[in-house]
Amino acid sequence: MMNLRFVDWPLALALVVMLPLIVTVLIVRGRRRRTARLSKLGTSDMIARLAPNVIRNSRWQIVRAIVYSALFGFAFAGPRWGITRNAVAQKGVDIVLALDASQSMLATDERPSRLAA
Repeated sequence: MMNLRFVDWPLALALVVMLPLIVTVLIVRGRRRRTARLSKLGTSDMIARLAPNVIRNSRWQIVRAIVYSALFGFAFAGPRWGITRNAVAQKGVDIVLALDASQSMLATDERPSRLAA
């Protein structure tokens, strides 16, 4: 039977849109604050020479944060797809047939052998 429900919480799909927007606003705000604080210390060239790792404008970090937050929002909505399996009750009897074919069955204490008996 096909499962027609796509997500557990459809309203949580709003997180797919809202989380990346919130993350973008927080990142931009944090960068502006950091730039303002660093500008009080000196020019950006001087700060880049003194501490090269302080001013890193990696756009990939922003893109990754936005993509990760969108994926988190989608995962939080609980996507469902595929086939559901239902248990079917059946009546029957289980039978087990065991055959010992080890080397001990070839012992000659009985005639012709334990395996042939």
